[in-house]
Amino acid sequence: MSSRERLETDEAMESGGGLASLGRHSDAGTRKDPAWKHALRSFILYVASLLCLLVLDAIWMKGIAPALGVDYFAVVKTVQGTDVAWRPIGLIAYLIMGWAATFLAYNWADSARIGLAIYGVFDFTSTFMYHGWTIKVAILDTIWGTLLYAITGLVLQLLRPKLQTWL
Repeated sequence: MSSRERLETDEAMESGGGLASLGRHSDAGTRKDPAWKHALRSFILYVASLLCLLVLDAIWMKGIAPALGVDYFAVVKTVQGTDVAWRPIGLIAYLIMGWAATFLAYNWADSARIGLAIYGVFDFTSTFMYHGWTIKVAILDTIWGTLLYAITGLVLQLLRPKLQTWL
């Protein structure tokens, strides 16, 4: 974000509009557009973030991480003594992660910071609490979470202006 954009963001915050006044992350100042366009753009961005997160995370967990010596399924078995439960309620985590990627970040760098925070807190808390969650797992997974969010943020950053043109 350039210094000019930061200044505009700070001014929007000071003018009493709060986060809702920023708008830059969802529809870049198109207050003349009908509400349905804002909602549709936000929905499309949210779905795009969910797809990015799910697809990239699956590639990481099934292909890249094992090649680096991290088998999440074996780690879970070590931690809890049984295989991964695969309960549908786990999808709530992705719904929240998609929300964070879509509505809390304005560009890839902001997204990377969110990924670092989310994954870092989870991984190092898990390392503290569970014997099977090693420092290696925590470090690699935190790096992965940072990259995952940066890539997702970049996709959204590139998609936002296109949505402005299309809708």
